[in-house]
Amino acid sequence: MVWEEIFHELTVFYGEDGAKVCADAATVERNKAVSAEVQKAADRMFAAGESIWKVKAESYRIIGREMRGHIFKGVPFYCEFGLNGGWGAEKNSPGRVIAKTALERKKLFEKIPPDTYDALRDAGFFLCCGPYYDALHHSPPQSNILKHGFRYYYERVCRDLRKAEDPEVRGFLEAAREGLEALHSIQLRFAEDAARMLKSAAAPVERRNLSMIAESAAYAPWEAPRSFYEGLNSLWFCREIFGVLDGLASNNLGRPDAMLEDLYEKDLAEGRLTAESAQELIDMFLLVGDAHNSHDLSCSGAIDHEMEISLTLGGCDAEGKTVFNALTRMFLDSYRRRNFIYPKPHCRFSAESPDEYLLQITGHIAEGCGIYSLVNDDGVIPALTASGHSLADAREYNCAGCWDLVVESREDNGNGNYFYMDKVLEATFHKPEEYSAKTGLLFLPLDHAVSFRNAYDILLGNLKQVLRTVCGIQGINGAATWRKTWPTPLYSACMTGCLESGKDYSEGGCRYNPRAMSFLFFANVVDSLLTIEQGCFRKKLFTLPELLKAVRADYKGYERMRRQILSLPHWGDNTPESTRMGRRVFRDLAETLRGIPNERGGKFYPGVWSYREFFFYGKKTDATPDGRYAGEPMAQSLNPSHFRNNEDPTTVLLALSKLDLRHAAGNTVVNLMMEKENFPPSVQLGILKAAAELKLQLLQINCASSADLRDAQKHPERYPNLIIRLCGFSVKFVSLSPQWQDEVIRRRRY
Repeated sequence: MVWEEIFHELTVFYGEDGAKVCADAATVERNKAVSAEVQKAADRMFAAGESIWKVKAESYRIIGREMRGHIFKGVPFYCEFGLNGGWGAEKNSPGRVIAKTALERKKLFEKIPPDTYDALRDAGFFLCCGPYYDALHHSPPQSNILKHGFRYYYERVCRDLRKAEDPEVRGFLEAAREGLEALHSIQLRFAEDAARMLKSAAAPVERRNLSMIAESAAYAPWEAPRSFYEGLNSLWFCREIFGVLDGLASNNLGRPDAMLEDLYEKDLAEGRLTAESAQELIDMFLLVGDAHNSHDLSCSGAIDHEMEISLTLGGCDAEGKTVFNALTRMFLDSYRRRNFIYPKPHCRFSAESPDEYLLQITGHIAEGCGIYSLVNDDGVIPALTASGHSLADAREYNCAGCWDLVVESREDNGNGNYFYMDKVLEATFHKPEEYSAKTGLLFLPLDHAVSFRNAYDILLGNLKQVLRTVCGIQGINGAATWRKTWPTPLYSACMTGCLESGKDYSEGGCRYNPRAMSFLFFANVVDSLLTIEQGCFRKKLFTLPELLKAVRADYKGYERMRRQILSLPHWGDNTPESTRMGRRVFRDLAETLRGIPNERGGKFYPGVWSYREFFFYGKKTDATPDGRYAGEPMAQSLNPSHFRNNEDPTTVLLALSKLDLRHAAGNTVVNLMMEKENFPPSVQLGILKAAAELKLQLLQINCASSADLRDAQKHPERYPNLIIRLCGFSVKFVSLSPQWQDEVIRRRRY
């Protein structure tokens, strides 16, 4: 089979429309049938008063008996079930049936009092990807499985069961045992199906792939992988199998260059592999992820192109040794040669990173391929250690999903948590009575503030009360419900800490139990406060009542005042005034999270990043005191507001680094849009080395001239591979809707 035939086979299976759910009718029907059988058992057992552990154990038995994977002719990996790792497959995922059924059983929520949580969510103050807990962003324990295999955890579970006396612990372990046995059955079925298909296969490529599957699926990853090929397959298998059996939506394929280097070198030394055959396997490994997504699908900017499939390259190992090896080069080469967008490549770097590595990434970006996020070890590792991670664990972090920091195998970091601070600005400046009535919280207006300190305390008080309320309720109600609705004993048994504690990860059984909270539209809040401080009370350019009238009028009739506002210090200009204000706001918000336990008893980690809400929420948000008109985009992530930013990139990076990012273990994101002619190799290296030295955390860089972008709108056929990192995902520029193309063109370019 040639490459085009293999690609066609995959895309037919995944579908041509973004394929969050499989397009193969037989696979979809099989999944529905297995889910229906699990549903019947769950209904019967819940009605009889059986424990969640027994219900989970029975679901594992059913899935293990009935589930079959799909084997492709063109690729040698055995991992596919048509569920995209559980992502976006709620209706057809057998592993989600128990969670869905348990959530619908109202008696689980009887002890949860009425509160303002739903009102705040419905009014748009926050987003949580689940009821009180993050149900979507999970990271499989790849390094544990690569090191030990699943059988190791099965034997540990069986051993622990012989001495377990506590009924809850026994229930957890018994369910985990059934889950592991189900997993083994499903894995062996791949071997059986491949052997059966091999009997009638004629094409050499198909026979080779089926032979590889028939042999390896009988062994790994139940046993620890023996070869580079089995290691690669195990990364995919881990992502998919926890979606099948536990319904977890996983967004991480691990760190293949760091995790699989030993297997690769061993295969080379023993003659089982060549660099060329390894490159072919890597191409196929990435193709499986990229084929989930149609690059030509029209993108309105919602989540049309979001597959949540990612991997991490580079960085360092547990001892601090730089990871840049033959595998790193081959993965990066594959992205470049094949024009892959998925899996999302997160590239770790530091001040110690070789120039060759950095230029291989930035050179591709300079060609108009904005697929990479660049994650700075010198900023991230100190934040993780300050949050309580050991240095060795922190050094082995992955960047998953869009920008999620996670020490896989040792924690599950809920990252689907957004605090929309624009709504608090709106409540404070425009509609305090309306939002107070909607939410049950008292939003104080600024109308009677007589000093900047008074005004600051009012706005920060409004921000803090929403943050405390949301996080407090998530912690209390999540702890009361999660283990009852969505325990995952199979997944938990393979995570470091859970067997040692005898607890499911939903109960806080992992070594670490963090949850990120992103402060959206940071620059708008900082700049609004600077307008009040500098414009109203320091320079006395206008009074606070005059400012309030102007903002509420969307600056109509107040054009002179708006020009005065735009001349004041702003976030990103690196002035003492903006630096002091930014540090103060971030410190106060971060301090608010301290001491509030999340649903697993762990910490909330502050972060600053934004998905597509900066655009969509901006359209719905009234004017703000920073000079932003109603309906205009909000500030992106940690960036300055685009309509105020006239600084060079060095000034901006220096300004943003002034935050104490050691307290931002939730990650902070900086977006840069570079003009093509301003991004030669010397600048590429300079920006990354400056970011490393300044200890910033994550950079997203696009490179395209404004002339090319405008020409691409008129002549899309000339720019088939111009790729923009829109927010947390990348997309072909010509596939964007006109409104999103215009948004990209309006971004501040350097």
